[in-house]
Amino acid sequence: NQAKSAKGNPMSNAATSSDVRPPARANQFYPGNPNEMVRAIDQHLATAGKVTVRPYRAVMLPHAGWIFCGDTLAKTIARVTVPDLAIIIGPKHTSYGPPLSIAPHRSWQIPGATVPVAHDWARRLAELAPQFELEPDAHGMEHGSEVIVPFLYRINRNVTVLPIVIGGVNYNVADELATAIATLGN
Repeated sequence: NQAKSAKGNPMSNAATSSDVRPPARANQFYPGNPNEMVRAIDQHLATAGKVTVRPYRAVMLPHAGWIFCGDTLAKTIARVTVPDLAIIIGPKHTSYGPPLSIAPHRSWQIPGATVPVAHDWARRLAELAPQFELEPDAHGMEHGSEVIVPFLYRINRNVTVLPIVIGGVNYNVADELATAIATLGN
């Protein structure tokens, strides 16, 4: 099944042969040069101005190319105490991999850095929510989490991420995921 789902995915071999998910959308959705990326993040964050930072249980962030959503992403995340564990639930934009997927990687590369993935949480979440597969193909070319991770890392260098992608789901599946995440958090 995995070979079938990987067919045609240009990131499949890289994702399945390594514990590191390389940046697939750098130079397309955001700068691929580490210095340019940091400069862009800082410019976007500057648009937030002086804000009060506080913890939130959940935050909804845009996930398009930074030229389109960078200021909105920054104005939102600038108000958030970015925790050491960030669970990123994003939409599935590609046909690669299954519709419900948890990233199996040990880390995600962004230009100039490697961000750890909460691999133990990922494995446990897949056990608690068996409709979700622990597999790389749905994440290989997906931009939803990738455009957010650099902002999280810029604000909190100790952040660990748990990327999840979701295709079309019904309420019961969403409820199963929410319950599994709440169980992990307790």
